Amino acid sequence: MIIPIALIISWICLKLAKRPLSDLGFNDPRKRCFEFFLFSLIFCAILSIQHLLNAYFSDSIIRFNPEFPVTQLFENLWWITKSVVYEEFLFRGVLLLLSLHYLSPRNACLLNGFAFGIYHWFSYGIIGNIQAMIYILILTGSMGYLLAHAFHRSKGIIAPIGIHMGVNISTITLFSKGPIGSGVFLLSDPATPLNLTMSLSLSLAFPLFYMVAAFYLINKIYSKE
Repeated sequence: MIIPIALIISWICLKLAKRPLSDLGFNDPRKRCFEFFLFSLIFCAILSIQHLLNAYFSDSIIRFNPEFPVTQLFENLWWITKSVVYEEFLFRGVLLLLSLHYLSPRNACLLNGFAFGIYHWFSYGIIGNIQAMIYILILTGSMGYLLAHAFHRSKGIIAPIGIHMGVNISTITLFSKGPIGSGVFLLSDPATPLNLTMSLSLSLAFPLFYMVAAFYLINKIYSKE
């Protein structure tokens, strides 16, 4: 029910603001489908590389999960779809659209990313853990800024949904790092604890690097729009 509810609420808010639903990118189906699958695949691949590097440098063993049936795969993907649609309509929907109208694109995206980072303090249950709060604010706040930038450049919500889906499919469905149990692959506990430099590189520097690369890709794709 979350998807039709999100659409109905967005439609009502847009009507009140005297804006068409197409302002959220519900137009040109071929283009939007291409955006969705392109960004989903790219970000699923990028996040998978990060998880593989983490496993390699910590000597973790990756093995296929024999108790992961096809039905569980579809249930897993449906859960991710609902959560992504909820967060995207909440943060990159009408609120971001109106923010872009009243603020500069940079300030609107910064505000959106900051709110997205703060939101994850509560969704991750880390209030009071200062170190974790700073890390999550930097990581998810940067991702929120990237998603908002994708919304702004693509003039729609489909590109950020694709990016978000790719990240969550890799993390939750493929590499079992999420709130809904085991995924396609299981990782053993690290045999070799990562030193501080490597830990920061894989947990912070690499994500920020691929976000910079993603900004370049998004700007390149939409340079003529």
